[in-house]
Amino acid sequence: MFDDVINDLKSWFQQKEATGETKHYQLSADEIRNEPDQNGGQSGIILKEDTLLELGHPSVGSLNASLTTNESSLIDNGHITVIGPEISEMQGRQLPFAQIAVGSCQEQVNDLPFLMDRALHTSAQTDEYMVRTQPGAIWARLSKSAATSGFSFEQLGKRLIQSLLHKIDSLEHLELFFVTGHKSDIGELTEIIAPAKTRLNKLKTFARTDDGEYECSTDLDCDDCSEQEVCDTIRDVIKIRKGDRIIHFDEDSDPKPGS
Repeated sequence: MFDDVINDLKSWFQQKEATGETKHYQLSADEIRNEPDQNGGQSGIILKEDTLLELGHPSVGSLNASLTTNESSLIDNGHITVIGPEISEMQGRQLPFAQIAVGSCQEQVNDLPFLMDRALHTSAQTDEYMVRTQPGAIWARLSKSAATSGFSFEQLGKRLIQSLLHKIDSLEHLELFFVTGHKSDIGELTEIIAPAKTRLNKLKTFARTDDGEYECSTDLDCDDCSEQEVCDTIRDVIKIRKGDRIIHFDEDSDPKPGS
């Protein structure tokens, strides 16, 4: 249900290549298979007086997103793309920040974005790097000691990729994007990601039943519901129960109620 957004996202990053602000890092096959850095997940509180810089401060803008697909060809496994300055090149105390993770699996993808979000949050934390996340936003603090330790997005991305592939069994491939360039970049990416966020929020409104189906709790008939267009996209991935009916969806056809 996110393939259209992933394609638009990748097109945006390809267009940014012309600006000369793009950096690429690629993990080798051995690095991808390695155990994650054990320093990850050990959260230390970074006080304001110990902070070198803040990424994604509410005053400058941020974006946090996890997207999934069954199409492994859309994912450049182990690849890290950075738009804007690396940690060592940054000037100023507060910079806009976007972190976008795109993963693939062969099973249903509807729960995977939420699993990825939680794993990214816990795996990022170190004594040098503290992250706060909320739906759609990320706020990170980097300690002054990180300036001398060589902390970088390459290092952070490597740890996150290894950690998520290790923690989430259904996750087969993972690609990461970081943006620290301009506030306008965050705005453009937020618009691209918006349809995926709408679909994810809609998924949260469905009640999951014991048999793994999703129960639509609205009193409205599907034809009268303002969110029908969102459900039309989601229905390709999950089966939704409406009252005492199970709504089955077939490709290139209208929804068919059944028992």
